[in-house]
Amino acid sequence: MRIQKVIKKYYIFHMARGRKRDCRHSITCFSDLDGNKTIGTLYFYKNSATLPENTAHQLYFRSSQFDSVVKTLRVENPVSYFFADSKYCGITTGNESVGEEEGAGA
Repeated sequence: MRIQKVIKKYYIFHMARGRKRDCRHSITCFSDLDGNKTIGTLYFYKNSATLPENTAHQLYFRSSQFDSVVKTLRVENPVSYFFADSKYCGITTGNESVGEEEGAGA
């Protein structure tokens, strides 16, 4: 199942400790501004943890990638949730011109 949808809204959750013992943060991505149409969730596990296999609606990252992903969501436009298979998936920006200043005004 291939998915590529523009992220219109997201929700960040910082986990104290719960059923996903090694998970530190999650970001739920939505394809609408009302937050009703969930695309999928990005989970950030402690760096030493073994990551589960990615699925169409659950992508797994290292906690060291959290700040970079949040910055991409805040600064870039558009940003899309992408899933082709369990090893080729993530978030991606739109095409950018060469020399475009990254993070201008941020």
